[in-house]
Amino acid sequence: MKHRCRYCSKVIDKSNRFCSDQCRKKYDEQERNDQRVIPFFLLGIIAGIVLVLAGSFMVSVFMMKGGVLICALTLMFWPLATPESIAALGYRYTRKIIRIVSLCLMLIILIK
Repeated sequence: MKHRCRYCSKVIDKSNRFCSDQCRKKYDEQERNDQRVIPFFLLGIIAGIVLVLAGSFMVSVFMMKGGVLICALTLMFWPLATPESIAALGYRYTRKIIRIVSLCLMLIILIK
């Protein structure tokens, strides 16, 4: 497996985590920002799951769709990823993929 920069995903030596100091600084800055938004992220995901569960008990498709939409919006605003996905794809591409998936999920919910 190729060793990649943890921010921009360029192929680099195994001894380094980043391809440049600029990527290291951007990654550190984004990581600090991510740490600040974790409570909001968790609140959004938990609220969405609770709404989906409440909708399933009340047999309300509207509530279930609302819960999924809340989860998708949470991922759109705060696209947090696992360290494994960041190591494999890089920070920037991982966030883009999360946002694309959440956008697709929102479109599916709104269309159906």
